[in-house]
Amino acid sequence: MRNKNRWIVVCIVFLVASTLLFAAGTKEDAAKASTELNVVYSGTPQIHEKEYLINEYFKGFEQKYGVKVNVDFVTQSDAITKIRTEQSSQNIVSDIVYVDTANMSPYVQGLWMEDVSSIVSRTGSTYTKMFDDSTHKDGKQYFVPNSFDIYILIANIRALPYLPQGLTRSDVEKGLSWEQYAQWAVNIAKGEGKGKTMLPASKTGSQLLYPMGGMSLAYGGSFPEFTSEGFKQALGVLATIAAGKGFYSEQDQYSAVTDPMNKGDVWLAFSHMAPAGTSYNAAPNNF
Repeated sequence: MRNKNRWIVVCIVFLVASTLLFAAGTKEDAAKASTELNVVYSGTPQIHEKEYLINEYFKGFEQKYGVKVNVDFVTQSDAITKIRTEQSSQNIVSDIVYVDTANMSPYVQGLWMEDVSSIVSRTGSTYTKMFDDSTHKDGKQYFVPNSFDIYILIANIRALPYLPQGLTRSDVEKGLSWEQYAQWAVNIAKGEGKGKTMLPASKTGSQLLYPMGGMSLAYGGSFPEFTSEGFKQALGVLATIAAGKGFYSEQDQYSAVTDPMNKGDVWLAFSHMAPAGTSYNAAPNNF
């Protein structure tokens, strides 16, 4: 029976890469001669992520190469506006841009970026080709995969008594099926009288796309797309939770699970590691 289920493991590596390269108009020779780099990091990571990036990642680069790195953390939409403005005015200030795969199209289609094919080939490194449709155009490469996101299941210990029949904490740590996850969410709602499972659904800056995409992959779908049978099956899991009134009633007010998890309003979530990890680090005995 177990073999018929699609599985969700506790840690799912979901390669939705942030990427980097030189902005269009910043020539390679100029970059070599410069002692200062201006970086646009889009996506506005959480505070502890910013601290890591500044103190470990960029400072390490400064020390190794003897340059000064200025980092501007901005939203995805603000980054697009900034680079578009620099291109139209021909006042190129930004040297390197970090962009989520979901937001690469304007940069590539607008020809805002330098072709970095020769730079990449000289690194001697092997990069995944799964993002080539986003990073390449007409035989040229404009972005390089740099990092990835991890999505995890996080559960408050108060949710454990509501596990589907026959399951234990050990089973959660090994990995649950999506069907089991949905039943767990419904059980919690029945026992507590309200939904305490969350998918961040804020319309202003949601992390909803990626967990849903991950669910689709579990059923044989691809990413990003919303038409395959796999994606429809994934929606069926969400429909089961919704029918059982398992979702947190205020989840559309949040773009991350951190605050409702910290307050105890949410007990179960499939979330990006950063907001989930923030809750865990604040009170590890609760999870």
